[in-house]
Amino acid sequence: MNTHERLPEEVPQLHLGRRLTVDGRTYDISAADTGDDRIQVRITGLDGDGQPIAEVTGEIPPVDLAAFAKVVNSTFAGLAGLFPVMSTMDSKHKRRHPNHGVRWTPDDDAALLARHQEGARVTDLMAEFGRSRSGVTSRLELLGAAPSVEHRTAPAG
Repeated sequence: MNTHERLPEEVPQLHLGRRLTVDGRTYDISAADTGDDRIQVRITGLDGDGQPIAEVTGEIPPVDLAAFAKVVNSTFAGLAGLFPVMSTMDSKHKRRHPNHGVRWTPDDDAALLARHQEGARVTDLMAEFGRSRSGVTSRLELLGAAPSVEHRTAPAG
């Protein structure tokens, strides 16, 4: 009977890298096998000038990756909700439509209807009420006043 010496299984080395750029900030995420049943994770954030703004490092067993991803995702989503002003996308949206998400009051409804009946354009109402186009038009529809369709004309050329 021949005996064959068994070679240890070759485990491929894991190295994963991703880069994401959002609003001029760059986030690098890397994961690497440490060789001892753990994955080393590193997240770095850089501002538009390449200066570090965030860094998170740690190790985790591969069996916990899926659960860990859920925990991290829900934690950061919760934190983003606590600090909406710090979110770049949120702050841009707030500047354009300062009353986004704010409840309409009965006085707002009356003023909106009055301005609509006077013939105010939807774009004017958006500026006056600090609401998005869909916010104004859906409120008018809810109040039983169909908003007029605005036609844009191309500049004469």
